Amino acid sequence: MRAELAADSKCVIGEGPVWDGREGKLYFIDVREWKLLCWDGTAVKELVKFAQNIGFAVLRERGGFVAGLRDGFYCVERDGTQRRVAAPEASRTDGRFNDGKVDPAGRVWGGTMPVSLDTGVGPVGPDSGLYCMDGRFQTKTMLRGVIQGNGLAWSADAKKFYFIDTQRFCVQEFHYDLEKNELSNGRVCVEIPQTMGIPDGMTVDDEGNLWVALWGGGGVAKYDPATGRLLDKAELPVLHATSCCFGGTRLDELYITTAGYGTDPARYPFAGGVFRVRPGVTGRPSYLFRG
Repeated sequence: MRAELAADSKCVIGEGPVWDGREGKLYFIDVREWKLLCWDGTAVKELVKFAQNIGFAVLRERGGFVAGLRDGFYCVERDGTQRRVAAPEASRTDGRFNDGKVDPAGRVWGGTMPVSLDTGVGPVGPDSGLYCMDGRFQTKTMLRGVIQGNGLAWSADAKKFYFIDTQRFCVQEFHYDLEKNELSNGRVCVEIPQTMGIPDGMTVDDEGNLWVALWGGGGVAKYDPATGRLLDKAELPVLHATSCCFGGTRLDELYITTAGYGTDPARYPFAGGVFRVRPGVTGRPSYLFRG
């Protein structure tokens, strides 16, 4: 798999790519710069500059976005107008939202993490969670005891849910009831050696394989969740891959966000850019929030 630079966005920490099939555009964020960005196939444009941490931004069916900010879920308009609609950790002062995604039923999920992982100061423990918000802005706790909520994905038939708790260096698989919105029978399906990098964002292809971005691992690893076996790897000319999603008119292109954080720009001049590979398989779309 040959990676090409799609957008030289020079993000400090590019994250959370979502493909808008209606417009043929890619949306993503810069975690450290608190920005929502858009790539239209030619240029990168800054859409919104936030006043607090942003962990993710997903597309909303009626227009605009839903973002996971430091203190809750927000509806965000293209003009930058923001309205908090839910705060599942309202009493917490040392946490923030990290990765998030919309499920096949149009609900938005978001995982949290301690801000000490950003600052390097303070405790790091299993006191975060994974939350789901429906179209009426009602939230449900899906998982407790999370250290650093990160990559999320659903199988093509929506019967399995995959989740990365980064500090545990693995991917967890759950049976998923889409109608009841319930998880059960959790197990570790993929273990990732620390020598390969730190597992970050993730997506799934239509053959049921997982694509895991590796911070410090220089690429995106393809795994078979049934066996836990490493099948392939998309190598990148940068050190930190952060997340990925399928896009393009046929959903046969894998878009990968990266980070320039902590790397030598002379050695990695395109770090923080968005890369594209054609992996020979199609994948799941970026679903829209129905609320």
